[in-house]
Amino acid sequence: MQPLEAGEKVGALAAYILLEIAKELEAKKALQQNGLAELYTRMPISNGFCIQSDLLSSKVDGCFDIDFFQGYGHTADYRLACSAGNWPSFDLQRFGRSGARCLANLDQTIKLEDGYHFLILFSRGESSGMSVSLDGRTLVKTSDKSFRHPFNEPALINDGGDLAVREISVMGAQ
Repeated sequence: MQPLEAGEKVGALAAYILLEIAKELEAKKALQQNGLAELYTRMPISNGFCIQSDLLSSKVDGCFDIDFFQGYGHTADYRLACSAGNWPSFDLQRFGRSGARCLANLDQTIKLEDGYHFLILFSRGESSGMSVSLDGRTLVKTSDKSFRHPFNEPALINDGGDLAVREISVMGAQ
């Protein structure tokens, strides 16, 4: 076997780069077919927080979650799971060493796929009281004293739905 000429080296390198790009595009295509989209941001947040999400959903199938993390392992500590058109439509969960626990849920179905935006407010007070409201109407209230330290990462996760994010505001950011 003879050494490659300069032109052959460039051609081989270009072929390798194209192959890597094709692999990356296939991986992205597989994720899109799965319908999972995740938006994370590293942001120190006090133990008492409020996240306001102005959203629009136009597809009945699918769900979305609003998560808060302590640490960077992308394992939620608190999750607000929203499954419009299903029961329960709002499920507030806590994740800890012993697994997942439902703190509160809305025992009814809510239709969000009406073509209009909606405002979800998920808050946790310094005294551990938690509430979730939709367009100003309180849906669930509970209390949980499991986490005493600040949070450092909120996330919005869309799983199979058609979700448009108009605005997300986090109060309690440090």
